[in-house]
Amino acid sequence: MTMVWLNCFIFMVSSVTSSGAFVLQQYVPKRTLSELQVVSFRYAGDIQPGKQTPQRVVLDESILKPDYAEDGLPKKNDQVFPWMIEVKSPTQIQKMRDAGRAAREVLDIAGRAAQVGISTDEIDAIVHQACLERGAYPSPLNYHGFPKSCCTSVNEVICHGIPDDRKLKDGDIINIDITCYLDGFHGDCSEMFAVGDVDDAGKELIQTTYDSWVEAMNFVQPGKNYNEIGAIIEDYVVQRGYTTVRNFVGHGIGSLFHCKPNVLHYRNEQTNGKISPG
Repeated sequence: MTMVWLNCFIFMVSSVTSSGAFVLQQYVPKRTLSELQVVSFRYAGDIQPGKQTPQRVVLDESILKPDYAEDGLPKKNDQVFPWMIEVKSPTQIQKMRDAGRAAREVLDIAGRAAQVGISTDEIDAIVHQACLERGAYPSPLNYHGFPKSCCTSVNEVICHGIPDDRKLKDGDIINIDITCYLDGFHGDCSEMFAVGDVDDAGKELIQTTYDSWVEAMNFVQPGKNYNEIGAIIEDYVVQRGYTTVRNFVGHGIGSLFHCKPNVLHYRNEQTNGKISPG
């Protein structure tokens, strides 16, 4: 038996006539693309998508919005070559400090809310309001169509999890990723939080990840190569029985949400420039 697509249905084909015509035995309604992805995706664990509330909006006209806020499409382009990294002026650096401080404050608020029984969508609502109270736009909102104001990645979800109606359970670990757009610049930060009584394996994972991040930060100084950061991270975690994720990278920020340099979390020889003041 063969299955074919035709208009708005999936048809089950049981035979073909001598003239080549299909004999249709039965049909079922065609699923939407998102439904098919949910059905066919090979999940790594127990976490699966829940129900999402309607996308939140920013109506306050006094809040400066990024160029993708309305249609989801960023208009500004980054540098072409990986080693071409924008050097910020003192004024731009101060604006980035302000945006980063706002993001950290919002992250602290979200982290305190990450308790047993709260849904990740409720955390998103808290984040959305906290951003607005600081005169900032929540950068993830409608970025390439992303439907929420922050990312909440629970347990085996690596990153960029979409907040939904799933409630946090005792023993969960969650990464909350916050970015605020303030006065034309993005401030970006994330952190892992333990929910209730987390087992030793979860605590060790969080601690090892944090410590590798500290090791990488201690390396950062003018004149060093960005591509050396990955080796520091990989060497640290591998010695402790972990591996690094190669599907995602660290990135620069500024007036763009994501920009160069790209920072791989594993040993590499990518030509992506040297660390410089600004």
